[in-house]
Amino acid sequence: MGKIKISMKYYYIISLFLLSACNINQQSEVAQQNQYIRTELYFGLPAPKDSVTATWEAFADSFITPAFPDGYTILDADGRWRDKYSATTAKEKSKLLIIIYKSDSLKEKEIEKIITQYKLLFKQKAVLRVDGQVTTNLDDM
Repeated sequence: MGKIKISMKYYYIISLFLLSACNINQQSEVAQQNQYIRTELYFGLPAPKDSVTATWEAFADSFITPAFPDGYTILDADGRWRDKYSATTAKEKSKLLIIIYKSDSLKEKEIEKIITQYKLLFKQKAVLRVDGQVTTNLDDM
């Protein structure tokens, strides 16, 4: 009788272990399905800010919205950057664009187009780009 109780204890322990392993595997599959790219673009705005607001809105409507019609976020920011030639730190109003999307070569081309067009239209030397992988609940929405 003692052997049966020990065997049943092991049976329960092994069963719990196997069930938890299945749950972890399912969570891993869900996480892989919800993998996205998060791209942040930092746009410095030329001064004065008031004359740029309408131009920025037209730029967003013309280049960002058509490229990412599913959505994006734009935040106002105060930027600082060091000019490598003059070694001075400059301050400027900025816009931060956040885009979350499935990895796609067409989306990559659209992002590069946005950067190129911005630098041309706003006479800027650079647009800072930051990319990273994120897990979201977008597939559940």
